[in-house]
Amino acid sequence: MPLDHERIARRDLVLGRSSASDASARGAIAGTVTGVGGKPLANALVIAEAVPETRTTADGHFMIRGVPAGTRQIEVRAID
Repeated sequence: MPLDHERIARRDLVLGRSSASDASARGAIAGTVTGVGGKPLANALVIAEAVPETRTTADGHFMIRGVPAGTRQIEVRAID
């Protein structure tokens, strides 16, 4: 999701339907964090509700596993 030169942005995504009757449904979120010029950001903090925080790898990638179904907000903190 390119930020088009914005320093802070919000993007809303629909990843799939959730069922109120299936509270045990889990999924994964993966992505790449980039900074100025599309350069990958290593060691950026990635936070999502109800799961442990993680950090990006040297090439900017992250994976959050065990994410409960439904709407989630993801926050990324990094200094570029």
